[in-house]
Amino acid sequence: MGEHLFPPLWATEAVDWGEERYGRPLTPEQRLQVFHAALRGSPPSSVITDRRMALRSAIRGFERVRSFLGTEERHWVLLRSDRPLLVVGDSGVVLRRRDGTYGITPPRLSAGSQLLVPLSPQHLLISTTRSHYRHEAALTAKLAAKANTGAAHWCQEAVYRLPSMPWPARLRIPDSAPHIKAPVVLARADDGAHPATKPRHPDVQDPELRSILEQFTETITAAAGENSEPGKPAEP
Repeated sequence: MGEHLFPPLWATEAVDWGEERYGRPLTPEQRLQVFHAALRGSPPSSVITDRRMALRSAIRGFERVRSFLGTEERHWVLLRSDRPLLVVGDSGVVLRRRDGTYGITPPRLSAGSQLLVPLSPQHLLISTTRSHYRHEAALTAKLAAKANTGAAHWCQEAVYRLPSMPWPARLRIPDSAPHIKAPVVLARADDGAHPATKPRHPDVQDPELRSILEQFTETITAAAGENSEPGKPAEP
């Protein structure tokens, strides 16, 4: 994900950094100019020392996911088993779509999807829109098999089981980790009929999260001025 998304994220932050540097808002055309210049000049993600970028992305992502999981249509249930039934994948969570697939590519958070979180070999936490699940009900072998299949589909390198637990029947690990397609980034200038694309992160609404995000942003902005200029955009 980082390899695919780093260049547009780098370019988006370069636009905000450029406006701060020049001390004035940029026009839509100038924003696109800076964005594309930074996109073309983006370094590989492996050389970036800005470790706070992952934290900022996690904060923004947390707000979006929390709003999705907090809707009135969804509820959390915790299912328990008296014996170990679950394997735990290195991805931590599993998203199971309504059609029974476990695809890791968009659309990921569809309205009817279930979020399966194996907390231990005997505890499964679920976020679901289905009403027949009851909190702290018994974890069935059928549902455990679905969670285990998802853990195998979503794992990057391995899944884990208790030594005392037999390997689940018919569970197979794929030959390779999930493949994420490179996203397509589209941007356009204002043509009079359609507004210009404005490359920027959505505003964080939660005041506590916004305060944390601003602390990370201020720190890295100061460091960027000392070490490097994101994308080195040309003077508008």
